[in-house]
Amino acid sequence: MKKEHIFITLLLIVAISINGFSQNVNVKGRWSVNSSIRDLYAGEDISPVIQSEDDQITLSVNGNVNKSTWKIAISKSDIVWDNTLEIWVRRTGTGNGSGEVWGGTTFQKVGDINMTFFEGKRSVNKIPIQLELRGMTVTIPAMAYSTNIVYTLYEY
Repeated sequence: MKKEHIFITLLLIVAISINGFSQNVNVKGRWSVNSSIRDLYAGEDISPVIQSEDDQITLSVNGNVNKSTWKIAISKSDIVWDNTLEIWVRRTGTGNGSGEVWGGTTFQKVGDINMTFFEGKRSVNKIPIQLELRGMTVTIPAMAYSTNIVYTLYEY
């Protein structure tokens, strides 16, 4: 048996971008993944997928949005990152408030370019979001990896 010590830490810091003057978005949450491999046998690998809690991130859209439809777009901005690692997201609930949300209930890969995550209408609070880290493997150099996830609110 060979003992290997591999530490991979993923830190997701939530950033917010707002488009328009009549509404606002509030994102709360942070996810730090620590992976430590102590006993690894020849030919073995670590689990390639790690999931956060169902409500690791909560997102609220409010302000003067009573007559508007909006969408949340998502992208990432890497700080220190290995391209083997992928971040995936999904919406796990509808939140609460006078509004409604749709879309985004299946996992989507977060890329460097903005893509629509989900849409809604009126004010909605505490929409739960789950994160997933894919691509973990012992071939990735052991170090701390970090990326920002950017949520952008568009009114239309």
